[in-house]
Amino acid sequence: MSVVVPTTPTLPPLAEVLDLVPDAVCVVDGEGRYLFVNASYERIFGYRRDEMLGRNMLEVVHPDDRPASLEAAARVMDGIFQPHFRNRCVRKDGRIVDIQWSASWSPENAVRIAVGHEITELRRAEVMQSVLLDIAEAANAEIDLPSLLARIHALIAQALPVTEFRVALLQPDGRTLTYPYWSGTGAAGSPPARALKHDALIARAVGSEHTVLAECGDVPAGCLALAVPLIAGHSVIGALEIRCRADDDTWSPSDRQHLEIVASQIATAHERYRYRRKLEHLANHDTLTGLLNRHRLQVELEYALAMASETAGRIALLYIDLDGFKAVNDTCGHEGGDQLLQEVAQRLQDAVARADLVARIGGDEFAVLLPSCESAAAARAVADGLRDAVRLPYRVGEFEVCIDASVGIACYPEDGATPEALLRHADSTMYGVKRGERRPDDAA
Repeated sequence: MSVVVPTTPTLPPLAEVLDLVPDAVCVVDGEGRYLFVNASYERIFGYRRDEMLGRNMLEVVHPDDRPASLEAAARVMDGIFQPHFRNRCVRKDGRIVDIQWSASWSPENAVRIAVGHEITELRRAEVMQSVLLDIAEAANAEIDLPSLLARIHALIAQALPVTEFRVALLQPDGRTLTYPYWSGTGAAGSPPARALKHDALIARAVGSEHTVLAECGDVPAGCLALAVPLIAGHSVIGALEIRCRADDDTWSPSDRQHLEIVASQIATAHERYRYRRKLEHLANHDTLTGLLNRHRLQVELEYALAMASETAGRIALLYIDLDGFKAVNDTCGHEGGDQLLQEVAQRLQDAVARADLVARIGGDEFAVLLPSCESAAAARAVADGLRDAVRLPYRVGEFEVCIDASVGIACYPEDGATPEALLRHADSTMYGVKRGERRPDDAA
């Protein structure tokens, strides 16, 4: 059926003109009660005309925006034209819409006439743009990763109706996930590490290297979820997962694009944080054995002395030198010597309490800090245990070798009150043992 187009333009009735206007048009009396709404008002707000006529316009305004809306209405009734007033309104289905109003007052008719243009997407884009700038600033700040992720979560929640926000990191084995940040409905902290295959949505994002929407069974009913891979360089290192209520009608193409930018910021920040941690570890640890190095031992010793001074406590420092190491090094080569040092380091760590600190301070010299050692006798008991551990046979290549250890002991406060004094005293007593001037059980 063809449409007949009149050759002469005709002016439709005013009511029909108003219904053809794409923006919401309404007329309210001085008390704010609706006298008229057009068809676009019904479309934007979801109410039929007969449901709105006689109701107060504040009933559809978001509660937080009602005071400002009343002030704008008062200005309109004072004869001040309001061309660009914004507020949030609540649709019949509960969704929030952003409206930009133009309004004027007709004193002759004692009515306000307003035209409302929906700017929900525009407003979300403005908020998201601001959020992305704030996230970029936060990602480049020198803060720890958990604090950064909490900050990003708070910022994203300003732009999107987030109910759950979580970050999953893929471990080096490629099969395990850890969760440095997990927040949302019913969350009680991050869960323990678990297999990648047990987190279906994250697994699909990691495997495909693309943003994926949750499918049936991935998330509880009434929930929408989106997972965005975290990509550093050319590798996927995990995923960002965000959930919202199913009735929030989000995850538009622009939402996905913005969240991919956020995921990129998180991945970059994580790699920078990991690299910084690696540098810190290298600055404080021996590269061969993984033990604390001399510099870090000095820092820990200063801290232990400060705590002991405040609490009238005692500490002990053991200085250990391996006897017979040179012969092993000559026989088995430097690679065999390194293997032996690594085994000694592991044995020393296994033989002390969790609170005690083991350091490698030279080629075949080690130190052990006992921050809560109550007596010289207790320190000697630890020293004996360490010596026994060192003296057990080693398998180095095709050789079985045995070595011994000379252990010197220094105790605070009697042997010194500074790191230098304690190290000097422990070193001196160790050499006394090595030269035979002292017995191992009399090293203190």
